[in-house]
Amino acid sequence: MSAPSIDDSCLLPLAELDKPIYRIFPRERFLQALSENCLALVCPSMWDDPFEIVDSAIPVHWTENGQLRRHIIHGLPSVFAQSWSATRESDALLRAYSKVRRGTHSNLNTCPDEEGVRVQTTHRKLLQAVLNATTSNGEISCFIGAVTYVSSDEVLSYFSKAIYKDGLHALNLPKIRAMGLLRKRVAFSSEAEVRVMAIHQRTRVSDRLLRVPIHPNDFIDEVAFDPRLADVEMYRRQEEAKAHGYAGHFHNWELYTRVIPVVQMPSDWVPR
Repeated sequence: MSAPSIDDSCLLPLAELDKPIYRIFPRERFLQALSENCLALVCPSMWDDPFEIVDSAIPVHWTENGQLRRHIIHGLPSVFAQSWSATRESDALLRAYSKVRRGTHSNLNTCPDEEGVRVQTTHRKLLQAVLNATTSNGEISCFIGAVTYVSSDEVLSYFSKAIYKDGLHALNLPKIRAMGLLRKRVAFSSEAEVRVMAIHQRTRVSDRLLRVPIHPNDFIDEVAFDPRLADVEMYRRQEEAKAHGYAGHFHNWELYTRVIPVVQMPSDWVPR
C-alpha cells in the first residue's frame, strides 16, 4: 500500500513542511525509539499545563432568560499529540529537559538517566509518519502547526467563540480541536512549539498513547547530545546510539564551548 499523501487540510498556520524542528527526548526514550522503531504521541491531559483541555471535561456557562446555565462537555473523541520546537539552540529548553550533574572526582555525569538527546527532523517527516500510522483508520484526522502564545483569557476565548458559532458539539470537529491545541499561554513561549496531532472524529479510546512507527535513519536528520558532557561521555553516547541502530549524523553541539570573544573593529579605525 502506498503512503498517504500530505494535503493542505493537514497544515495549520505556520506549518512549513521542510523546515527543521527539534525535540529533546529523555535518553531512555530516545534509545527506545531507535530499538522499537516508533514514536509515542500522548493525550494532552498528561501534560503539565492545565489549559490543555481539548481531551478533558469542559464546563460551559451562559445566561439564558436571566438564569445562569451550566453544561459540561465530556466524552470527547480522543486526541494524541507530540510537541517539538522550532528553536535549534536554547539554554532554557536544554536545562528543562536534560540534567547533568558532575561527580566530585570523576567529572562525569552522575545522573545519566536524566540526560536529554536533541533530535532533528522536519515537519514533513513527522506528519508523514503520523499519517502512515493512522491511514487505516478513516476516523482519524492528522494535523501539524506552530503554537501561538496568548493570554489565559485568549486561550479560553478561542473555545468560547467556537462553541458560540457551532454549538456545544463544536469540539467534536477535529480542526477546531487541533487549532485549540495551537494556543498556549505566554509563559510557555520560550518553547516555540510545533505540534503534530492525531484527532479521532467520533471514537473515545481507552489508550493513553498512540504508537507511530518510524524508520529512525530516514526520520532523524541529526542527533546531538548534551554539550555539557565530557568528551568520553559523548563518545559513549554515540556508540550507544549506534548499537541501537542509529547510523546518521551526530552534531557537535558547542553551546557551552569556551571561547575568547574577539571584537573586530571597522577597517577605518585606529587606536587613539
